[in-house]
Amino acid sequence: MNNSYKKASSDYAFNYTEYLVRKEPDKKILGIRIAIIAFAVLLFALTVYLMFGPVKIPQIAVIAVVLIVYVAMMMWSFTNIEYEYLIVSGIMSMDKITGGKRRRQMVEFKVASAESVLPLKNAKLDGIDTINALSSLDAEDAYCIIFKDEGGDKRALLFNATEKALDMLKYYNRSCFVK
Repeated sequence: MNNSYKKASSDYAFNYTEYLVRKEPDKKILGIRIAIIAFAVLLFALTVYLMFGPVKIPQIAVIAVVLIVYVAMMMWSFTNIEYEYLIVSGIMSMDKITGGKRRRQMVEFKVASAESVLPLKNAKLDGIDTINALSSLDAEDAYCIIFKDEGGDKRALLFNATEKALDMLKYYNRSCFVK
C-alpha cells in the first residue's frame, strides 16, 4: 500500500521539494484507538444508566450522546499522523501534522551540515538522538540523515526519501552520501 503522495513539487524547480507521508498505525496508535472506543462505550453506558436507571435524568441523554461522539471523533483524529518534509535552497525542515490540522516543526537544518545520508538499513544509530518521521520502519524508501544541530549535538532524521529529494541532498552536500 502506497500511503504517500507528493504535495506541491515541480520537476523544474530544483531548489524546492515537498513531500508528505502518512504514518501507518503501529501498536501504540492501535492501543490508543481501542482506548478511545472503550472510553466512548463506557460513557455511553453511563448515559443509558442515567436515562433509565434509578436516577432517571433523560434530559442529559441527548447532550451527552452528542458530546461523547464529538469527543471520540476529536480524539480519533489525533491518531492520524502525517510527516511533511520541505527542502528549500539547501535547508531541510520536517513537520509533524496531527489530525490534518495541527502542525509542529520537528527539526530544521542546513543540508550542508549533514555528515551522512544513507539508507536506513545501513545506518548505525547507537547513541544518536533519533527523530522518526517514517511511514513505517520497514518502508522501502527509508533513509537516514545524520547531522549536527545548532548545539553541536549529533542527531539523526529518519524519513521516506523520494528520488528528487535524494538528488537535492546530493546537490547541496555531495560528500555526505553513502551508498
